[in-house]
Amino acid sequence: MKNNKRWPIGGLLLSFLLVAMLLPVGANALAAEPAAQVVEQSVAYPVSVKGKPANQQSATVYRYTPANFKFHGNNTPIVFVLGDKPYTVASASQALTDYGFDRMMNDESGHVVFVSPSKGNTWTEADYPVLQALASNINDEYSYEKEQAGAYKKGVREDGFFYSSRARFYVYAEGSAMDFAKKHLDTKDANYPITEWSSMVDGFGAGFHYASRFDKNDNLKAWEELKRKNRIIMMDGVTYLDKYDVYKDYNIDVSIHTFTTKANKTFEYYQYVPANVDLSSKTKSYPLLFGFHGHNLHPDVFMQLSKWPIIGSEQGFMSIAINGNQADEDILEFLDWIEAAYPIDASRVYSTGYSMGGIKTWSLGFNHPERFAAIAPTEMIWSFDAPPAKTIPTFYVAGEKEIFDMFPYNTDKAITTISHLGTANGFSYNGKYEADINHYWGMDFDRSYTYLQRPSSLASGKGVWTLNELKSEDGNVYTILSSVSDMGHSIYPVTAERIWSFFSKFSRNTDGSLNVLKSPYNDVVDNAWYATAVNGTAERGLMAVSSGNGFSPSASMTRADLAESLYTLAGRPAADSAADWMASNNLLSDAKGSLTRSEIADIFYRFAGQMGANTTATTDLSDSAGASDGLRWAVGASLMNGKGGGVLDPNGSVSRAEAAALFMRLTVYLAK
Repeated sequence: MKNNKRWPIGGLLLSFLLVAMLLPVGANALAAEPAAQVVEQSVAYPVSVKGKPANQQSATVYRYTPANFKFHGNNTPIVFVLGDKPYTVASASQALTDYGFDRMMNDESGHVVFVSPSKGNTWTEADYPVLQALASNINDEYSYEKEQAGAYKKGVREDGFFYSSRARFYVYAEGSAMDFAKKHLDTKDANYPITEWSSMVDGFGAGFHYASRFDKNDNLKAWEELKRKNRIIMMDGVTYLDKYDVYKDYNIDVSIHTFTTKANKTFEYYQYVPANVDLSSKTKSYPLLFGFHGHNLHPDVFMQLSKWPIIGSEQGFMSIAINGNQADEDILEFLDWIEAAYPIDASRVYSTGYSMGGIKTWSLGFNHPERFAAIAPTEMIWSFDAPPAKTIPTFYVAGEKEIFDMFPYNTDKAITTISHLGTANGFSYNGKYEADINHYWGMDFDRSYTYLQRPSSLASGKGVWTLNELKSEDGNVYTILSSVSDMGHSIYPVTAERIWSFFSKFSRNTDGSLNVLKSPYNDVVDNAWYATAVNGTAERGLMAVSSGNGFSPSASMTRADLAESLYTLAGRPAADSAADWMASNNLLSDAKGSLTRSEIADIFYRFAGQMGANTTATTDLSDSAGASDGLRWAVGASLMNGKGGGVLDPNGSVSRAEAAALFMRLTVYLAK
């Protein structure tokens, strides 16, 4: 029996209960918390003040959590309210409703915590450790089994840790608290400790709102902006701000359902359906993507961080995130059901997953390749006794600072898995790790290129994503092995775009054989000189479709398109538009009109320099007198060729096909 019960996320929170309490920060246990009753406790804790030892601090805070709180792991927001004077239970309760803080949780389940200055009405540097401790007093680990057992209903652990997000905590500061927050929290050197990581995290909070006096409308307006911000935590204490996706902004319907197997086992799943996917259609079918979460990670968090629902809205497919670590046979039974219930294209079913979900993706792809057109396991390697029975297109991602062994240099499991992939996918691999070839993989690749994560530069070596292709005997690339510098056991948003570009080339016939799409464009023939470059930019998401399903290879490359392409290549590093980012980085001041060969060379020259690449190469051609350093570099670096007879034609226009070739050469150059 199938139970397809629907719970819209926006309607989860219907009523609220004020729970104000003194929150213990640190190891002190929390007394049993009766409903709607204040629990007071003074807690002392030492936290460093910007690297200096601090005296023991104590704080009294008051927390509001909705009555029917639903924990969404690292998607669960928490707002710290810094008042102009000390709060009491009564004044915090009054501020909660008067200033709209309760309304902030109407469409999201989270917490509001009212914090008072420790010295009467005055905020001082001594309060910085209090906020450090509160920021570290967060538990974002989620378990489907614990939720079913009711572990998260109170909103806090027994020791007082918030069930909340490290990525989504925000600060509202009023009156005298504004100067304190701006000086000590809203700065580049603000940080807080994560005990279980034994490290400090740079950056404090995902967003700040300041007011001389709080106002409900002003607070709620600010919340609409703040809740769309997220802080991504990288390795070595490095963080950066990113966009938190509110799915209604993209016309994506998110709902929670349950499925019951024939063996009477029920599990929950999250369903992400963009507006351009009509689940009632009788004439059209759509691809399906499974996204499997990691251990102690909420399924919706994996989908939020990986950006798969957003890619689905752009490309027209539905995403499913199954809650918990379900057995292969149960997932396949669910797949049978959903293919029958909805207009799913069974030839285009894909699987990806992180950590534990990466293992699940490996298992489904290796043991049941006939059901999946392609897989993308991330942040986990797994080994099998035998290769898959059929070719299984595979895109693998791992962080170079992984806490687990993921590469041939540190585990034989990786060597075994790659060997099995070679057998199934038709590429040559000798099954040996050879350190003199490269450190992580110890093997040769047919082509390697890079992307730059956020924040990143080749000079710093941080966040550089290297993709390595293995070409098979039939000339197709069914296997990509990739790694990200300075990335540990983490999820990075940019990967989904590249993975989907890889996925979209493959579909599975009913006999289990594969179809491979040579070009996504209807105006690019296979034997055209630019076909490889154009199709490569499509795989990497670097150049958009010109019109319909066409690339328009002969059309002029515009400045606006160049801005988008370089912005994508850089990892879309800011919340600004591509044109604004280009201008602020002195790459392109005007995003209107077409480009000359000299102009695009100069822009590439500046871009490569900012990324930390070597830009000393130079050369001369017969018509290059007075040519810019950028043009000489582009020719010397083999990015740009002459037009025959030693003619460079610096003032000639650049077609989209030529730009695609330049981008492909640039990615190879940056990889060096």
